[in-house]
Amino acid sequence: MSEGAQLEMSFRGNIRRDDEQQSTPVVFHFHCDVDSHFRLCPVDQFLQRQLSSYRGVVDVYRMTLDSKNEVDSSDNCIRELVASHHVSIPKQV
Repeated sequence: MSEGAQLEMSFRGNIRRDDEQQSTPVVFHFHCDVDSHFRLCPVDQFLQRQLSSYRGVVDVYRMTLDSKNEVDSSDNCIRELVASHHVSIPKQV
């Protein structure tokens, strides 16, 4: 990971962002904290009804430009999986 690297967080499982945005762009900085504030909510409240929390995964991808493909600017990003984190959202009682 290098200074200023473009990262993207995406969500899967039974969690998603509370708004319409599906992924969250973040810039990595070595000497300071990397913050991104958002709220998570369940995709389907009845899907995991037997569990005490809603579960899902947050995937962190590194976004790099593909120097070989300069024809179409929308297809010249390469997503490389850096980390996956399991997330649990407690259910409201």
